[in-house]
Amino acid sequence: MTIRSLTTREIIGVHAASIARSCARLAVRRIRRTPIQVAAEYDGGHWERIYRERAWERAPNLQAFLVGTGQKLLAATVDGRTCRISQTDYYRHRLKALAGLVGRNLGDTRDLVELGAGYGYNLFALSLAFPERQFIGLDISPTGVVTAREIAAHFGLGDRINFDMIDLVDPHHPNYAILSGRVVLTHFCLEQLPMEIGNVLRYVSGTAPHRVMHIEPAAELLSIRRPADWANLLYVTSQHYQTSLLRNLQRMRDERKIELIRTERVPFAPTLQHSAFMALWSPARGS
Repeated sequence: MTIRSLTTREIIGVHAASIARSCARLAVRRIRRTPIQVAAEYDGGHWERIYRERAWERAPNLQAFLVGTGQKLLAATVDGRTCRISQTDYYRHRLKALAGLVGRNLGDTRDLVELGAGYGYNLFALSLAFPERQFIGLDISPTGVVTAREIAAHFGLGDRINFDMIDLVDPHHPNYAILSGRVVLTHFCLEQLPMEIGNVLRYVSGTAPHRVMHIEPAAELLSIRRPADWANLLYVTSQHYQTSLLRNLQRMRDERKIELIRTERVPFAPTLQHSAFMALWSPARGS
């Protein structure tokens, strides 16, 4: 893996370009995270493109599919530092980094459910590191679920990874019952629900999961007083992503609804705009 640290001039240039794009987005098309907007971006956008390209059919194995073949140089975060790295090298590193983060914080429990699993990228990555575990991916996107099922079948993982639908803003959705007693993961999923995040956290807690781990935007850990945070803050604002996950979790802790076990910065990201933090919690005993 070839990694090159960025010079001060390069870092300033990357930040300036990101800030310019975010300002243009705010001026030209103010995004509002609604179900229609999310469906347009994912069900008819990203996941539709993945399904149409069907890259898994050309990959020699699952790891090759996940790593990809892109050689574009990224200004990414690796082990907590911003550096220049190729796409393939970054995603090869990410396979190990995500598995390490999950393994350290979720222990050796058997089943893991991802909310907002999309086409299953994270669960397929974790299946390589934890071959003894069973995985369930839930998403609101029909295209994401269909794509994930086809990928699982192609790589012979249909007996270990299952995918189905869920609408997280519907507390009566029957698949909420799947969370009971299991480990639950979200990865840049709750960012799509800035207006509903408090309700969704309570719906999840009400299912009595074993433990919940969020990897979500770190806007609450950023500060307008730090120029290094400006690009990330503007990006989150311009995309109308959530900025209150930690506050909601702290409120639920203070109400003795949950036990907030640990929070930490995530030391890897494909761009400087995708800085994340990890929050780990479990329902409070007797709640």
